[in-house]
Amino acid sequence: MLRNLLNFGAGSALGIFVGLAVGISVTSGVTGMIIGSVAAGLTLFLGFGKKRSTSEDGDANRELLRLVGFGIFSSVALGSGIWIRTHELLSPSPMWPFALFSAPTRPGPGRLS
Repeated sequence: MLRNLLNFGAGSALGIFVGLAVGISVTSGVTGMIIGSVAAGLTLFLGFGKKRSTSEDGDANRELLRLVGFGIFSSVALGSGIWIRTHELLSPSPMWPFALFSAPTRPGPGRLS
């Protein structure tokens, strides 16, 4: 049971990483192509592992859980990354430099008023 949960978590973590990376870099051509090829490689890596018999403690089921976790969370993270990129959540506010340098100073210890 714990191994199933760990495999699902491993696939989910990789899916979140790849989905956010692709979603945030969706507008730049070269970066999108590179990250897209990494995503395809991870999908192949997760989907086509070393084939074992299914009687070995459910190894095929674990690989399927890893692939399902990757697929679900990469889809959700892709949408989140596109939303972050569209709404410019990672860029500083244009008013930040003005607020920094126009903040009123209060006299206090160590300051000349």
